[in-house]
Amino acid sequence: MFASSRMANRPQIRTSDSALIAMIADEDTVVGFLLAGVGNVDLRRKTNYLIVDSKTTVKQIEDAFKEFTSREDIAIVLISQFVANMIRFLVDSYKQPIPAILEIPSKDHPYDPAHDSVLSRVKYLFSAESVASGRR
Repeated sequence: MFASSRMANRPQIRTSDSALIAMIADEDTVVGFLLAGVGNVDLRRKTNYLIVDSKTTVKQIEDAFKEFTSREDIAIVLISQFVANMIRFLVDSYKQPIPAILEIPSKDHPYDPAHDSVLSRVKYLFSAESVASGRR
């Protein structure tokens, strides 16, 4: 009885208000995040990840990106940079703050900051800010 009364006083996590992290990446990266507890399967058997391998088409990647960025329960989309390069036009044209799109490295493909859309926007904002203020 003592243990159950302690459990009753503990605040409950409401899953309808919690946000998920979605992943579009190679198998090793996705499995690592799944082992860390990031994975989710809802009642309709929809997952919050897409494993990209040699059989995955660009259309499947595009569809997953569009789905994850339109879902209200997702706060962050992690996408391997080599996968983001396959759908670069979609990643670069995405302008919403939530879900945030973060490009990450993978085991077989090193990270290249020159291709990261978030860093490109930050550089642009800082250069536009310095020009507007008269500094160079």
